[in-house]
Amino acid sequence: MAEQGIDVTKKVIGEILGQAQLVRETFAELKQNVEKTFEPIDVSQITKVYYTGCGDSYFAGVAVRYFFEMNTGLQCEGIEALEFSRYHVGFAPKDSLLVAISNSGKVSRAIECVIKAKKRGIGTIAVTKSLQSPLALEADYVIQAIIPPMPSGAVGTRSYTASLLGAYLIALVIGLKRGVLSNEAYEQKCRQLASLADTMQALIEAQQSALADYVNTHTVEDNLVIIGGGPNYATALFGAAKVLEAVNMDCIPQMLEEWAHLQFHTVYPNKYTIVLAPSGHGMSRAVEQIRGIKDTGGSVICLSDNEALRDLCDHFIQMPSAAEELTPYLYCIPLEFIATYLSLKLGKSMRMRMDDFLKEVNFRQIFDSAIEQ
Repeated sequence: MAEQGIDVTKKVIGEILGQAQLVRETFAELKQNVEKTFEPIDVSQITKVYYTGCGDSYFAGVAVRYFFEMNTGLQCEGIEALEFSRYHVGFAPKDSLLVAISNSGKVSRAIECVIKAKKRGIGTIAVTKSLQSPLALEADYVIQAIIPPMPSGAVGTRSYTASLLGAYLIALVIGLKRGVLSNEAYEQKCRQLASLADTMQALIEAQQSALADYVNTHTVEDNLVIIGGGPNYATALFGAAKVLEAVNMDCIPQMLEEWAHLQFHTVYPNKYTIVLAPSGHGMSRAVEQIRGIKDTGGSVICLSDNEALRDLCDHFIQMPSAAEELTPYLYCIPLEFIATYLSLKLGKSMRMRMDDFLKEVNFRQIFDSAIEQ
């Protein structure tokens, strides 16, 4: 890896270490931004909410879906931007609400989603750091995400934390305005969200060195698979994306159930599968899948708050206890460490950091794609 690539990867590690502080510094302002944006919005007539975006922004919507439904009483769907704008929008209820997430506010497909949703009569909200971005200017309402600048070409970590936080707060504000949450319940849940910063910090301090040592001493990088259910299918998607970006290596994200139907057939001795297994609805199935991986000769890295799973795995990452619907906020952190330490170990780097031409092509595909009207 070129010296510049090593430097950027180390800066990404610094960003991971600073995520808890980011939440502490931005929570109150972001909460205020969300509350202010929803002041003029009548949520009583909304029947469904869509979160949309591309890449990490899409994953955030998938992660928050169940939390949203629990706290609002409304149906919610995290849907990838092209799937919404080119296929689903014509069937979406006109009394639904679209929340389009984009850090830059310049992603063509997210902008396209807002344009087509408005044409159907669907209300639109942009979540972006730039109030003057094309997405912000196109949407009916804008929530300004608070995301400090990151190193050029760096793997996104803090931006995902900010997107998750914004998506969670939107759910709580809608729940409050619909009367599903009392003022007291709303403030209590907001405090719970904010307090996760301390939980994140403790997790980072407990796991950083151990993960660095494990990645450096084990062949984790060979055809890695990450599986998770419910809200942590989004975490599997996010973790695989970080490996792709940081290491330029294929990594397969899979739903917890589907491993038995698909990746089971590709297990071989010492092939690693990361299993996301928080206490909750998917726990019993995660245990079954871990046993299946081990019985077929595979190796398991398990993220769980359940100490009883330790002896089933090759490497157990002790996670803090949290409500399952909030665990994506925490379970992404060890995956960020694994991706960045793999990058350092293998001497690899994001291609767009290494080659100006590839960066130009990548940006063309994302930001300059033709927008259907």
